[in-house]
Amino acid sequence: MRNNNKPINRIISDSFLANLKTGKFKSFVDLVKNNDELCLCFRGIESAVEIYRNNHQVFKLKEDGKIEISFIHARYSEKWENYKNQLERHGFSKIIIKCNKKKPEVEINNLCCSFEKINNIEKLYTNIIKNFMDDFFEPFKLFEDNFYVPKKISNKRIDQFKKYLNWEENKYNKPQKTECEKIRQQQLFKIMKEKETGYFVYDLEAIKPFKNDEERKKAKKENGKENNPDMLAIKFKDGKPIACSIIEIKSTAKAMKGEKSGIISHIKAMKKYNKSDIDFWSFEAYKMLDHYSQLGLYGLSDKKYNENDFLNLDKEILLIFTDSAIKEWKTNPIYNEIRTKDITPEVFGNKLGFKIYIVN
Repeated sequence: MRNNNKPINRIISDSFLANLKTGKFKSFVDLVKNNDELCLCFRGIESAVEIYRNNHQVFKLKEDGKIEISFIHARYSEKWENYKNQLERHGFSKIIIKCNKKKPEVEINNLCCSFEKINNIEKLYTNIIKNFMDDFFEPFKLFEDNFYVPKKISNKRIDQFKKYLNWEENKYNKPQKTECEKIRQQQLFKIMKEKETGYFVYDLEAIKPFKNDEERKKAKKENGKENNPDMLAIKFKDGKPIACSIIEIKSTAKAMKGEKSGIISHIKAMKKYNKSDIDFWSFEAYKMLDHYSQLGLYGLSDKKYNENDFLNLDKEILLIFTDSAIKEWKTNPIYNEIRTKDITPEVFGNKLGFKIYIVN
């Protein structure tokens, strides 16, 4: 048997899980349960748990009792200095905003605070953090409210941090990067939760297992990136796991293209995942589903799983297309050969508008 107390990639320790279940971090689990826009994922390799909105970090909870907030999301809020002052009064570390001239980009430190200094997590989120996150995602509310948005949206914004650093106006008053794909990733994470027959997505922004850091660097050099899946899922049939599903999501026509990050290169790289990768992810899924169940998340409070059921699962590669990526996939001739040779016809058509295909 494996040592279940030792974090393996995303799996957290038993003591950390206990703190989330009944200890000092329970209020954060309750926050996720009470706010539908949030989700919680395990990050055991960092001894952490992260809470997301639209697949952007809201909180990072560290096993040592530290809490981090990503204040970069206040960059489009006119009241950002007010939020900064409020967070510092709550005990969070001083905020430092500076310019990285090499990129060029704004750099800002994550705000850190010990759990003992925070009195009310719900108020901290609702009165401060949610407000500047709302500002950050304001141009993309249409994506949050409607699953299929094929048209472009107006997203020209004033980056308050760049303005604060006295950048030229044409550098700080420009379109914000589209967040469509990130929004869709979390929506699919929350929607695809079939426990009997179908797909249960158990992780966002998955990490390919490597034996060591040298192996990871070698893969990144060869592929130009680490080629981590967007999501991982377990495919169930009659309540039993039958496959570990590796998922790539594309939401815009632009994201479909590209030599390193386009859909064609992703398919080639995903086919290289081997049995060792699948066995690793399958055990990870078993532990993470158990963690979710113990915390009463994602409808798993009544589920108990057997580790043996997660042994020797099949490998399955899924492509999920949303929004303008659907038309790009169906009409661009550069995908003709893949569509006819490598792809099983659509296996799941959801009324919300996304399309799922299996890679042969």
